[in-house]
Amino acid sequence: MLSKDQKIEIKEILSNASACIIYTGAGMGVDSGLSVFRGTEGLWEKYPEAGKIGLSFEKLANPNNYQKYPEVVIPFYLDRYKSYRNAEPHSGFYELLGYVSGLKNGYFCVTSNVDGLFQKSTFNKERVYEIHGAIDAWQCSNYNCAKKSGLEGLRYNIEDTYNINEIDDFRCEICGDHIRPNICMFYDFNWYSYKHDLQENKYNSFSNKLKERRKKVAIIEIGAGEAIRSIKTESELTAYDLNTKVIRINKYPVKSDLNDPDVITIEMSAAEGVAYIMSLIE
Repeated sequence: MLSKDQKIEIKEILSNASACIIYTGAGMGVDSGLSVFRGTEGLWEKYPEAGKIGLSFEKLANPNNYQKYPEVVIPFYLDRYKSYRNAEPHSGFYELLGYVSGLKNGYFCVTSNVDGLFQKSTFNKERVYEIHGAIDAWQCSNYNCAKKSGLEGLRYNIEDTYNINEIDDFRCEICGDHIRPNICMFYDFNWYSYKHDLQENKYNSFSNKLKERRKKVAIIEIGAGEAIRSIKTESELTAYDLNTKVIRINKYPVKSDLNDPDVITIEMSAAEGVAYIMSLIE
């Protein structure tokens, strides 16, 4: 439960900000029905073939295993692709959009998610930085070939079930290697990061201008956990650079890399937490 002073502080940050940076991790998608895998139990219930050979999430999201066990890893990514394609943004996306749309100096969304829900909820795609890539773009597994052939949408119709005998069809038309989602996997040296790099440059330019012009900025971080700390660390460092605090929404306790006074934590789900902080400025 937030103290009275914390509520006042959140209200002041949101009301006085002329710009906002939204940082989101996997917890942002839970209210849209997307899974967050903590450990292997839930993962192996959903993907029993992965459990049979002991593939954790980290091992499924590994380019070497993508090549070694295509009959297991490719269906995993196809199922994720279908889930994300069918997911609808929850109310929190639209409440955030309503807030940032009225800010004089704009906004940026930084996410470790690959689901495309910010774009689906009509955030400006030029203001979204997907630090791990996106599942709606596919590339050749061979980096040199991907660099020449570029990115494309998935060419195949995804049905409710996948015929393992057809997995071999998921191959590059140029070199014959498997195609893969344009996502940065663990220990990934074949990720073609062209789209990511463009987004990163725009984000850096945006945040640097805010710092140079000493603008008041609201930093809202949602659903970023401990397992993959990239989003949490980035939000805290940016808040430090911009002399503000992180408004952190997370259903589970998360340790801060900064001093506790620099982070205001709201232990709620994404949709509930966003509705709560927006109610403070109504």
